[in-house]
Amino acid sequence: MVNVGGFHPVISLSACLWLELKRLGKFAQYVNRQRIKAGIHCLMGVLSFSEHRAPTFTIEPPNKVIFLNSSGESVHCAALGNPRPSITWVLADGTAVQDLPGLRLALANGTLLFLPFMAENYRQDIHASTYRCVASNLVGKISSRDIRIRAGECTC
Repeated sequence: MVNVGGFHPVISLSACLWLELKRLGKFAQYVNRQRIKAGIHCLMGVLSFSEHRAPTFTIEPPNKVIFLNSSGESVHCAALGNPRPSITWVLADGTAVQDLPGLRLALANGTLLFLPFMAENYRQDIHASTYRCVASNLVGKISSRDIRIRAGECTC
Protein backbone atom coordinates (compact mmCIF):
# COMPACT_ATOMS: atom_id res chain seq x y z
CA MET A 1 0.00 0.00 0.00
CA VAL A 2 1.36 3.43 -0.93
CA ASN A 3 -0.33 6.68 0.03
CA VAL A 4 1.30 9.79 -1.44
CA GLY A 5 -1.39 12.31 -0.50
CA GLY A 6 -0.11 14.99 1.86
CA PHE A 7 3.48 13.76 1.58
CA HIS A 8 2.96 10.94 4.06
CA PRO A 9 3.63 7.80 1.99
CA VAL A 10 3.38 4.49 3.80
CA ILE A 11 4.87 1.38 2.24
CA SER A 12 4.17 -2.08 3.65
CA LEU A 13 6.75 -4.42 2.14
CA SER A 14 6.03 -7.42 4.35
CA ALA A 15 4.39 -8.30 7.62
CA CYS A 16 7.66 -7.46 9.33
CA LEU A 17 8.80 -4.35 7.44
CA TRP A 18 6.70 -1.22 7.63
CA LEU A 19 8.15 1.98 6.20
CA GLU A 20 6.60 5.36 6.75
CA LEU A 21 7.91 8.55 5.16
CA LYS A 22 7.66 11.49 7.54
CA ARG A 23 8.22 15.06 6.47
CA LEU A 24 10.65 17.02 8.66
CA GLY A 25 11.22 20.41 7.02
CA LYS A 26 13.64 19.87 4.17
CA PHE A 27 14.40 16.35 5.35
CA ALA A 28 12.44 13.15 5.70
CA GLN A 29 12.83 9.88 7.55
CA TYR A 30 11.90 6.31 6.82
CA VAL A 31 10.81 4.72 10.05
CA ASN A 32 10.69 0.95 10.36
CA ARG A 33 8.04 0.42 13.01
CA GLN A 34 8.43 -2.46 15.44
CA ARG A 35 6.12 -5.31 14.57
CA ILE A 36 5.51 -8.71 16.10
CA LYS A 37 4.42 -11.65 13.97
CA ALA A 38 4.49 -15.30 14.94
CA GLY A 39 6.69 -14.49 17.93
CA ILE A 40 9.43 -12.88 15.81
CA HIS A 41 10.47 -9.36 16.76
CA CYS A 42 11.27 -7.11 13.82
CA LEU A 43 14.10 -4.67 14.22
CA MET A 44 13.31 -1.00 14.56
CA GLY A 45 15.51 1.50 12.79
CA VAL A 46 15.57 4.89 11.13
CA LEU A 47 17.03 5.69 7.74
CA SER A 48 17.34 9.43 7.16
CA PHE A 49 17.78 11.11 3.83
CA SER A 50 17.38 14.57 2.38
CA GLU A 51 15.60 15.44 -0.81
CA HIS A 52 17.60 15.66 -4.02
CA ARG A 53 17.88 19.18 -5.41
CA ALA A 54 19.33 20.52 -8.64
CA PRO A 55 22.25 22.95 -8.31
CA THR A 56 21.68 26.67 -7.73
CA PHE A 57 24.47 29.23 -7.71
CA THR A 58 25.36 30.83 -4.40
CA ILE A 59 28.28 32.69 -5.97
CA GLU A 60 28.08 33.41 -9.69
CA PRO A 61 31.08 35.10 -11.29
CA PRO A 62 30.75 38.60 -12.79
CA ASN A 63 30.40 38.88 -16.56
CA LYS A 64 33.73 40.73 -16.89
CA VAL A 65 37.03 40.34 -15.03
CA ILE A 66 39.96 42.65 -15.77
CA PHE A 67 43.29 42.29 -13.99
CA LEU A 68 46.95 43.22 -14.28
CA ASN A 69 49.52 40.64 -15.26
CA SER A 70 51.55 41.60 -12.17
CA SER A 71 48.73 40.79 -9.74
CA GLY A 72 46.83 37.83 -11.15
CA GLU A 73 43.18 37.24 -10.26
CA SER A 74 40.84 34.66 -8.78
CA VAL A 75 37.30 34.12 -10.04
CA HIS A 76 34.94 32.41 -7.60
CA CYS A 77 31.98 30.16 -8.29
CA ALA A 78 29.90 28.14 -5.81
CA ALA A 79 26.60 26.26 -5.85
CA LEU A 80 24.31 24.35 -3.52
CA GLY A 81 22.35 21.21 -4.29
CA ASN A 82 21.85 17.66 -3.12
CA PRO A 83 23.95 15.76 -3.77
CA ARG A 84 26.62 18.47 -3.50
CA PRO A 85 27.33 19.83 -6.98
CA SER A 86 30.76 19.61 -8.55
CA ILE A 87 32.10 22.84 -10.05
CA THR A 88 33.95 22.80 -13.35
CA TRP A 89 35.10 25.56 -15.66
CA VAL A 90 34.64 25.49 -19.43
CA LEU A 91 35.69 27.68 -22.32
CA ALA A 92 33.18 29.39 -24.60
CA ASP A 93 33.16 26.35 -26.91
CA GLY A 94 32.30 24.04 -23.98
CA THR A 95 35.68 22.34 -23.62
CA ALA A 96 36.86 21.78 -20.05
CA VAL A 97 39.47 24.17 -18.69
CA GLN A 98 42.80 22.44 -18.13
CA ASP A 99 45.33 23.55 -15.54
CA LEU A 100 48.32 25.32 -17.04
CA PRO A 101 50.96 25.48 -14.27
CA GLY A 102 52.25 29.00 -13.77
CA LEU A 103 49.32 30.55 -15.69
CA ARG A 104 45.88 29.17 -14.81
CA LEU A 105 44.50 26.69 -12.26
CA ALA A 106 40.96 25.40 -11.69
CA LEU A 107 40.85 24.71 -7.94
CA ALA A 108 38.70 22.07 -6.25
CA ASN A 109 36.79 24.76 -4.32
CA GLY A 110 35.35 26.21 -7.55
CA THR A 111 37.88 29.03 -7.95
CA LEU A 112 39.51 29.74 -11.29
CA LEU A 113 42.93 31.18 -10.52
CA PHE A 114 44.95 33.30 -12.94
CA LEU A 115 48.50 33.58 -11.65
CA PRO A 116 50.69 36.68 -12.06
CA PHE A 117 52.78 36.43 -15.21
CA MET A 118 55.48 38.27 -17.14
CA ALA A 119 54.29 40.26 -20.17
CA GLU A 120 56.16 37.90 -22.50
CA ASN A 121 54.09 34.98 -21.14
CA TYR A 122 50.77 36.56 -22.17
CA ARG A 123 48.54 34.12 -24.05
CA GLN A 124 45.39 35.37 -25.70
CA ASP A 125 43.69 31.96 -25.38
CA ILE A 126 44.07 32.24 -21.58
CA HIS A 127 44.25 35.94 -20.71
CA ALA A 128 41.70 37.31 -23.20
CA SER A 129 39.11 34.59 -23.36
CA THR A 130 35.56 33.71 -22.34
CA TYR A 131 34.83 31.19 -19.60
CA ARG A 132 31.76 29.70 -17.89
CA CYS A 133 31.29 28.04 -14.52
CA VAL A 134 29.27 24.80 -14.57
CA ALA A 135 27.69 23.24 -11.48
CA SER A 136 26.32 19.72 -11.83
CA ASN A 137 25.00 16.84 -9.76
CA LEU A 138 22.79 13.79 -10.36
CA VAL A 139 19.69 15.99 -10.51
CA GLY A 140 20.81 18.67 -12.94
CA LYS A 141 23.37 20.97 -14.46
CA ILE A 142 23.55 24.77 -14.63
CA SER A 143 25.93 27.07 -16.44
CA SER A 144 26.86 30.63 -15.53
CA ARG A 145 26.69 33.54 -17.92
CA ASP A 146 29.77 34.15 -20.07
CA ILE A 147 32.70 35.60 -18.13
CA ARG A 148 35.08 37.68 -20.22
CA ILE A 149 38.60 37.59 -18.85
CA ARG A 150 41.05 40.33 -19.82
CA ALA A 151 44.59 40.61 -18.50
CA GLY A 152 46.91 43.46 -19.29
CA GLU A 153 50.40 44.66 -18.56
CA CYS A 154 50.91 47.05 -15.68
CA THR A 155 52.00 50.46 -16.99
CA CYS A 156 52.73 51.79 -13.49
